[in-house]
This record gives sequence, structure tokens and C-alpha cells, in this order.
Amino acid sequence: MRHPTLRSHFDIDQDAHFHRHAWIVQRIGWTAMALIAMAGLLGLLGRGPISSAAVESGDRRIRVQYDRFERHEAPTTFTITVDRRSGAERAARVWITREWLAGMRIDTVTPEPAAVEADSDRLIYTFRTPEPDAPLAITFHAQPQQIGRRTARIGVVDGPEIGFWQFVYP
Repeated sequence: MRHPTLRSHFDIDQDAHFHRHAWIVQRIGWTAMALIAMAGLLGLLGRGPISSAAVESGDRRIRVQYDRFERHEAPTTFTITVDRRSGAERAARVWITREWLAGMRIDTVTPEPAAVEADSDRLIYTFRTPEPDAPLAITFHAQPQQIGRRTARIGVVDGPEIGFWQFVYP
């Protein structure tokens, strides 16, 4: 025997318009999540193939390897390579703009500079090495302190200079 309040069939209201819009919103959400995951894997949100970059001067005397995309206060490194072809000097003098350095906290520099001088709009680092003809690789260990797009200029005193940009995420 059947219960008197149960029906033999159910009346279900269907809203095709609502279901079509819900389906579209779901697909947009899935696509957005897939794009964010792909961007993360490629390095747009941190370390990865499109994040790692290098720039060098036209005469190849100075080269900087860095990450385009950084995180606020996360440890990072950038390496400056100076090609000293002349062999006359046992010191390399590299400058970096103060404006860019103001947004970075430099933890260590390897090798340690023999001197650091303040110029009007840049800091000049002097490095001494026993081999005057060998390229000199200088690694800065730092932490970005300012959020947003930042531009840098780096050069050799009385030599070439290069520029690049970075984006620091919160």
C-alpha cells in the first residue's frame, strides 16, 4: 500500500536558461584555473622558464642574469658578469642605480667588494681579482622590498651599461 502523501511522479521545475549560464560560468572558471596553473608552471608567478632572464651589452663586456618575476621579501640572486679584456687593471668597477637598490635589501655580495662608493645616483662596487683577463662573476644575494614593476640600470665605470625590468609580487 502506498503512503497517501507520496505521488507516483515528481514535478520538477527546470530552468534551461539558468543551467546554460551556470555551465558557461563553470567553463570560464575551469579555463581561468588552467591558465593560472600554466602561468605558474612557466614562471609568470615565480621561478620558471619565462622568469629567468639575461641581458648583456652590445660589446658583451657586461651581462646580468636575473629573474623577471620576484616575490616581496623572498630571497633572490642576480649575477653580473664582467669581461675585462684589457688585462691592464686588476680591479673591476661596477655601478648599480641607487633607485633600484633602494627597493632591494642586499644580504651578501660574492666576491666581497674591495670598496663601495656612493655617487649622485648610483653605487659603485670595486672588485679586485688576481687574474686580470678572466671574466669576473659577481653574485648579489638580495630580497626585494618594494612591490610592483621596477627598472634597473647596471654598468661598468667608463664602459657599457644595460637596463632591465622586474616585477615584484606581494
